[in-house]
Amino acid sequence: AVIRSILLRKWKKNYKPHYISFYWMVRQNEIKSFQWFVQLLAELEANVNRDRATGNVDPDNKGCEIHIYVTRVDPEYPTPELYESAKIDPVLLPHAKFDTAQLLDFLC
Repeated sequence: AVIRSILLRKWKKNYKPHYISFYWMVRQNEIKSFQWFVQLLAELEANVNRDRATGNVDPDNKGCEIHIYVTRVDPEYPTPELYESAKIDPVLLPHAKFDTAQLLDFLC
């Protein structure tokens, strides 16, 4: 709910907090079930970058730190096929440091 709230309301000038540290722990074999969440993280990062580029975020705002810990890693585990519904919004792609597929691949 917190991440969705940030995406919907966005960080505006003089809006606190100055940064968010987000931690997520997930088992590697459960990542496929959380593609919607991987998409949300990619869109959050892209939204913050877009708002910073357009001046809608206070320059003192440090942004978002996303820490993801994957447990029970199997080096042979294949990256699951990305659901069409989990792809990042094309409008945000120019501002994204990574898209959903790249993040999913990195996690697996």
